[in-house]
Amino acid sequence: MFNIDKISLKNLSGYPVDADCCFNMKPERNLPLVVFSHGFKGFKDWGGFPYMIQTMTNKGFAAVSFNFSFNGVDNSNPAEFTRLDLFAQNTFSIELDDLKTVLDYFYENADKYNIDKHKIALIGHS
Repeated sequence: MFNIDKISLKNLSGYPVDADCCFNMKPERNLPLVVFSHGFKGFKDWGGFPYMIQTMTNKGFAAVSFNFSFNGVDNSNPAEFTRLDLFAQNTFSIELDDLKTVLDYFYENADKYNIDKHKIALIGHS
């Protein structure tokens, strides 16, 4: 049985980085973490991404999917580009800051999610 924890983090500039963490509530051991990063014009709830995260969890991983803060999608309408103002300002540096925010959070909260701090992988799309 797994749990999906929806969290909103703040990057170094104070912008929200929304994430879904799918994790086993009572594993026999701490699990490796897979962090999934969407691609250009993507978002964490697009297409099969949520199913992929759940499948990873069923296969023995803790898994995280998140939205980059300037990807053009926000929580009020998570399946459409409504924040084109932010999307137009997006940079590679902002996305690196967002990724660092996510990695730092899960490293610091590894016990809460039963994560093995020494087994963290990053995968992406696009």
